[in-house]
Formats: sequence, C-alpha cells, structure tokens
Amino acid sequence: MTKVSVAICTYNGQKYIAEQLQSILRQTRLPDEIVICDDNSRDRTVEIIQSTFKEHSFEKFKIEINKPGLRTIKNFEKAISLCSGKWIFLSDQDDIWNNNKIETMLKALKWNTLLLFSNGRLIDQDGNDLHATLWEHWGFTEEQQKRWNNNPFAFKDLLINKNFVTGATVLLNRKILKKALPILVPNAYYHDAWFALHAAASDGLHFIRDCTINYRIHSEQQVGISRKGNDMSSVFSDDNISNEAFKQKIQKQYYNSTLQRKIKTLKRILFRK
Repeated sequence: MTKVSVAICTYNGQKYIAEQLQSILRQTRLPDEIVICDDNSRDRTVEIIQSTFKEHSFEKFKIEINKPGLRTIKNFEKAISLCSGKWIFLSDQDDIWNNNKIETMLKALKWNTLLLFSNGRLIDQDGNDLHATLWEHWGFTEEQQKRWNNNPFAFKDLLINKNFVTGATVLLNRKILKKALPILVPNAYYHDAWFALHAAASDGLHFIRDCTINYRIHSEQQVGISRKGNDMSSVFSDDNISNEAFKQKIQKQYYNSTLQRKIKTLKRILFRK
C-alpha cells in the first residue's frame, strides 16, 4: 500500500486543533503517519495534540517544536520535509476534513499528478455552514477551471500570483520536493501557490471539484480568507526575494520544459490529420 503522510502546522491552535485531528483520525483510509510542526505555541496546543492521539490510540505521529518559531511558510517547509510518505496531505490546524477526504483524493490521482487540490465548504468559527465555497470566494469559475485544465495557462497565472489553490486542500507527490524545496518566495506569495507553480511547470497540476474539507473562517487565522492588515511577520521569513528575482529564477528553472511543451504543441498542430 502506498504510504500517505499528513503535514500539519500549528501555532496557538488550542481552540480548534482537537476537532481537526479527530476528523483526520476518522478517515475511511487512515494516514500512515502524521507530522506536526508547532511554531512555539504559547497555549495548550501541544498538550491537546498529545492527548488527542492518545485518546484515539494513534501512535504513528511525531511532533517537532520550533524554538524560536519559523513562521508559517518555513514551518510548512519543515513539516513537509519531515514526511516520509509518497503522498503528502497538507493540513491547517483549524479546519474539518470530510471522513473520506484521503480516500477520495487518492482515487482521483493521475499517472502524472504532482499536486492535486480540491474545493471546500466555508464554515464560521462555530462550525456553522456559510453556504459558500472556497472556489466561489476565490473566483475559480467554470471558465477559469477550463483554463487551468491546461497547465501552461495555470503556470502563467501562478507566476503572477493569480492563485486558486488553497493549501489546506492540497495533496503533494513527494517527487515535487526535489525542485520545490526550499521555499523561496516574495512577500504575499504563499506556499500553496509555490507548490502549484512547480506542479504546473511539470504538467502535473490537477484538481477535483469535490468539497473535501470544511474551511473555517475566524479572526485568529494566520493566513486565509479572514486575514486582514499588512502585518505578515508571522507568515514570511526574512530570506524572501524580490518579485523580479523570483520570476527570473522560476523562468530559468523551467525554460527548457516550457520550450519542449511548445515544440510538442507545434508538432501536433503541424502534423495532425
């Protein structure tokens, strides 16, 4: 059986982490390991994590505590790098997974999938249905979905940070880590777009229309829909690069593969019957 990991990042998440972990531990297909990187929480987050695993008799987990904190993006980088599974699910600390999320997404994989993402239902801080979805909020319309079925279009959008991927719905093939780690992005460019960009560049970005999670909106989110203000100190590291340097790096890294795709497309046009 293919090994499946879940990478979770936590920080002062005592309010919702138990409910999120319980939803993962109720999966119809359990993960083979859960890796949690806590960014030096000052509340009971780690204590609650340990008691939840004990309650469910789940022993295939490890917790790393960052001292000092790495901030959100580098924390995800660390959690992902510590996973040993072929397939790595990313998880926030405050959502609720559908019981069949892992099973559903594994069944949707294609031979070339490097990153698979899904839709999600929006709920409020108390878990009430807001009767809206992530894709509706981000404007990932039918037209945009048709465009993104063509990975070169998705690559162009992602290069300018036009992103429709929500990290909490992402499933990664560990093959992508060779090119996508370490994460080095400009401010306001998040890890979900980063991994999606690399997947699209290699023609391995896919999505399913299913809502696989309940995505919680609340005032304490570090990133996400309710994030407000310009203080990104808890999210981005100090080694960010400029937008221009970022674009040059990515275009240089994937110039040959992009060129090869253009040649193949041209050949199909010229020699089709």
